[in-house]
Amino acid sequence: MGWWSETILGGDTPLDFLPDLEGALDVKELYPVRGWTNEVREAVQKAFAWNWKPILRMIEAEWGEGDYNNIAIQVTAVIAMAAGAEFPEGFEEKAIKAADQDEWANEDDGPRRRVMTDFKKMLETYESGTPSEAEEKGLFEKIAEVLG
Repeated sequence: MGWWSETILGGDTPLDFLPDLEGALDVKELYPVRGWTNEVREAVQKAFAWNWKPILRMIEAEWGEGDYNNIAIQVTAVIAMAAGAEFPEGFEEKAIKAADQDEWANEDDGPRRRVMTDFKKMLETYESGTPSEAEEKGLFEKIAEVLG
C-alpha cells in the first residue's frame, strides 16, 4: 500500500518494522501510540532501558543502510520518546541524521519535510522521563479524512 500519511508511522515500512521492535522489546501492540495505557508506557520505557544495544544491532543487521535504516531509527525514536525512555549516548544524533537523510523529505519542500523538521526539534528538546508523542495519523483516520 505504501504511505497514507507523511508522519513517521504513516506507512507500510514503519509498520513492517514495528514487529521487529516489539520482539526486541518483548512488548506487544506498540501501535497506535495514542492508545497506550500507563502500564504499557512504563513497560516500554523499562524495556528500552534493558535493550538498546540489541535493538540497534537488530536495526543494523536487518534494516541495512539507506532509507529503510532511516525509517527504523525514526520509528524507534518515536516509540522511545512516547514512552519517555532514556536515549543511549549518540542516539539523538543518529535519529537527527536519519531525519536529515530521509529520502521522501529530501525530494521536495512538502509535508514530509515539515514532519522531519518537527521531528528534529522534538529530538533536540526531548527530556528522558517525560513522554512526548510525535504527530501520528493512522490509516483509518486518513480514510475518514478523504471520505469525510
